[in-house]
Amino acid sequence: MIRSLQIRRELTDAEQKQLFEWEPDVFRGDEYGLQWRPADVHIVGYLDDAPISHVGMVTHHVKVGKQHCYVGGVGGVITVKSHQKQGWAAACLERARETLIEEFAVDYGFLFCQDRFVPFYGSLGWRLLPDKVTIDQPQGKVLAPVHSMVLEFDKPWPDGPVDIESLPW
Repeated sequence: MIRSLQIRRELTDAEQKQLFEWEPDVFRGDEYGLQWRPADVHIVGYLDDAPISHVGMVTHHVKVGKQHCYVGGVGGVITVKSHQKQGWAAACLERARETLIEEFAVDYGFLFCQDRFVPFYGSLGWRLLPDKVTIDQPQGKVLAPVHSMVLEFDKPWPDGPVDIESLPW
């Protein structure tokens, strides 16, 4: 049994299907009716050459109060059902954190998540932002209907309202 984590710029169609199409609306996000920004970089966990876990990343400047912060946006965190609760997502997230710091030199990690995942991300050091975050959608700016969390690296997250000035990831 070979386990590996790889950084990828693109996923094959077969990998997309394996990771994201094992059940309809795998992220349970259709209820929000949002448009999402695709990942630029992927961390993929493989078992015997089969992709079983994924974390997507983007880099972006978000507006916090009157300043801009350089963040590594994390999204598309998933592990196929048969391998959940085995540490795959945590391992992919750790590799993502290392990549964001060492290769992309961002100041913070930033993600969006549903209520049920807040404890999981919190256990990995992510902090829940207390206020709603403004996101872009084709119809204009809206408040994100899900939680926003940050991962602080070398300095504390600044105070102020957050506008990511982009589609969410």
